[in-house]
Amino acid sequence: MNARDSCIMAFSYYLHMTNKYNLSQLEFAAQMAFQLNHVRKQIMDGSLPQEMLKGKTPLCSGLYKYLFNTCRIPLPDNDVVGIYDQSQFDHIIVMHDNNIYSLEINDLSVAQIRQQFELIKKDSFQISSGRKVGLLTGVNRDYWS
Repeated sequence: MNARDSCIMAFSYYLHMTNKYNLSQLEFAAQMAFQLNHVRKQIMDGSLPQEMLKGKTPLCSGLYKYLFNTCRIPLPDNDVVGIYDQSQFDHIIVMHDNNIYSLEINDLSVAQIRQQFELIKKDSFQISSGRKVGLLTGVNRDYWS
């Protein structure tokens, strides 16, 4: 945790999904949020199927619990990991046009999540925050910790 490089390219988890059904950006994002929330729930309750190597050898999934409700907290010289109780949080953070939103998604359908994304998009165009949060996370960790 003492690496001081930008976390965006060096340490961040990422997913690459192909939009093979040519969904709109909002629909694709809503589908991803819904499906990832489903995986999060399976990790929480232990119902995520065991991954197998060549169908025979079980792979360790012990670190899956760190995929959600975990963050890297910048401190001078050495960052720390913040791990939060997954049962207490049912929201995602949405960033649009330099604005940050918290969206409760636990009981929402894909269509409802998309509708909330549309409201966020409309709202963010009406707000001019002027702050470029993403710029902070792109520089050396000591600069902004």
